[in-house]
Amino acid sequence: LTGPTTVGIKRLPAIIARFTAAHPDVIVEMSLSDRRVDLVTEGFDLAVRIGELRASSMIARRVGTYEFACCASPDYLTRHGTPADPEQLRDARCVLNLNLIPRNRWPFIGPGGASVIAEVEGGLQIDNGEAQLAAALEGAGIVYLPVDLVTEPLRAGRLVEVLPHWQRMTLPIHLVYPSRRLVPR
Repeated sequence: LTGPTTVGIKRLPAIIARFTAAHPDVIVEMSLSDRRVDLVTEGFDLAVRIGELRASSMIARRVGTYEFACCASPDYLTRHGTPADPEQLRDARCVLNLNLIPRNRWPFIGPGGASVIAEVEGGLQIDNGEAQLAAALEGAGIVYLPVDLVTEPLRAGRLVEVLPHWQRMTLPIHLVYPSRRLVPR
C-alpha cells in the first residue's frame, strides 16, 4: 500500500489497525510518500490518491473527501495583520505547498457563493505538509493545509484560521489499484 504522508500519518493507521485485527493473517506493508508512485513498476497492490485522477487503466474507487484550512500563527498575524478577503493574501507572506498544482493559486468560495482564486507568493515552498505546519507554527507565514494537519494546533490556539467565512478547496480521496483481475484477497 502506498499513500501520501499526511493521510498515511493521520488517517490510515486506524483503518489499517482495524483491518489487520479483522484479518490477522494479512501482512500490510505501507510506504508513505508525497510523490505519485507507479503501482505496477514499483510493485504496489493499492494506492491512496488525493485529488483529481489522471486518465489511466487503473481501477479507482472514491472513498472520501480531503478538506483544507487557511491559517497562520497568532504571532504572524500580530506582526503582519489578518487578511479580510482572499485578494489580501497577495500581499501576505505565504508558505506554499509544492504538491498543490498550481502551488500559488489558492481557491476560495465566498459567503455569497462567488469563487475567488487568491494569487499568493512566499519565500518558503515545501513539499511536505508536516514541515509546512512546523514553519507556520514558527510564524513563517500563512498556510493552506489539510484540515487533518491543523485541527489540533487550531484547537490549542497555536494557529488561527484565516478567512474563516470563506470555504476552501476540497479534493476527492480515491483507492487506486492496477486491475480487477489477480487482486490479492
